[in-house]
Amino acid sequence: MFGCPTKDDIENNLDGVQLTNNEHLINIRQDEILNERKLSAKCLENQAKKMIKKSNKKFEDLEVGVNVRVSIPDVDRARGSPRNVLAVIISIEDNMYKLGTENGILKHLYTRTEIFPCKEKFILLENVLKLSAEKEITLREAAGVNSVMGTQGFQRLSCENK
Repeated sequence: MFGCPTKDDIENNLDGVQLTNNEHLINIRQDEILNERKLSAKCLENQAKKMIKKSNKKFEDLEVGVNVRVSIPDVDRARGSPRNVLAVIISIEDNMYKLGTENGILKHLYTRTEIFPCKEKFILLENVLKLSAEKEITLREAAGVNSVMGTQGFQRLSCENK
């Protein structure tokens, strides 16, 4: 019992020491990873602040009642349909713009980079609020209503008088 340690005793003790060292190294590495993640998050926040600052310099703020045009994505419009929808700003929430058209209020909130102000007033805010106070529509629906062709391509006319 109190004699020389056997080979198994030495290996068990070495395994215990190695495990302790490995656990210590793992803890150090995990701390380094957490610190790098925190630093990355802070750098991303700083980059976002810079981008917002640059965007605010490039695009002036718009007020409620300003007429804007919203580009319609190609997948949401027919071939012969207009490329834009005219709308008016009805409210501003956290630098996001709620827009209304003559046919309804658009469901989506838009950023300043997605809308382009018009110099002329085509739509009055009062008219939009009266006509479409409760009706919410998507941009695709607004594009379809404004389109002469409809929402799914060209319509064909079949006259009986040839």
